[in-house]
Amino acid sequence: MNAPLPSFAGHEKTVRIAPRGAQDAGPAPSWHPAPPPNWPAHPGVPPWQPPPPRPGGRRTLWVALSASVALGAALIGTVVAVTGDDGGAAPAPTAAADTTPDATTPPEPVDPVPVSALAGLLPTPSEAAAIAGSATMIGTPGTDGRIYESMADEPLVDAECTSLMSGERLAYRGSGFTASRQQFLLGEGPVRKVVQTVVSFSDAAGAQRHVTDTAGTWRACENRTVNLSVVGTDPVYWSVVGVKESDGTLAATKIEEGGGGWVCRNGMAARNNVVIDFAICGVDVPESVVPAFVDKVASKIEGIGS
Repeated sequence: MNAPLPSFAGHEKTVRIAPRGAQDAGPAPSWHPAPPPNWPAHPGVPPWQPPPPRPGGRRTLWVALSASVALGAALIGTVVAVTGDDGGAAPAPTAAADTTPDATTPPEPVDPVPVSALAGLLPTPSEAAAIAGSATMIGTPGTDGRIYESMADEPLVDAECTSLMSGERLAYRGSGFTASRQQFLLGEGPVRKVVQTVVSFSDAAGAQRHVTDTAGTWRACENRTVNLSVVGTDPVYWSVVGVKESDGTLAATKIEEGGGGWVCRNGMAARNNVVIDFAICGVDVPESVVPAFVDKVASKIEGIGS
């Protein structure tokens, strides 16, 4: 766990493993409610014709007329009570609506992931192989699958684009991160290289802030050819394309100049207080590896304490 830190900048570069077969010969991939009916307010009531006056004088006629009016009013009241103002069934009497806003229950706070759990968040070699599409996967030569407790800390030539090399400590300078775990894997059938890093922060806001800041950096480096080699070493040029965000995951593609179609799919996401920072490299690596990798680590984060 505390082995000396190797030079990590070359871990995303093209590898030559015999037999590599058709991987070296392949061409570089091209990236380049309907309104209510018009019911009358009150349904019509058939006109009421008072009976002809009977002999007996004006008093008898007045009484008859009064009775007719009273009966007509009673019928109208009955119809309105049965049909309601809009022609439908009258609603049953209800208590006055309670206009007091419902008290919402705040979500239960999520405990931050402890530093002691970081190493367990990294996909195992077999899990990483399934994501990357390799038949087998082991630690890269010189690392033997060790999980490092420190990130790479080497200055790159195009320093402003350092964060496009997965898990570089210089890209986290001033972010407030608290710890990290990093591992380098090599797959065959087909050849794949995986650089996987998880970085913890004191809270979820800090982790998300770092991803947001990194998104701006990646966009500034997009559509450029950048030298991401360590200062003083042979140059390694990459074309940076396809920077995008989806469902909280940041993604970019790096194409190695003269690498025979060798590309790296870089991804970064914040889940709880952890930043997931990784690159999956090879020939014909699909974009789908980025969300698949994030989902795998996110499921491990969600499983802590459950």
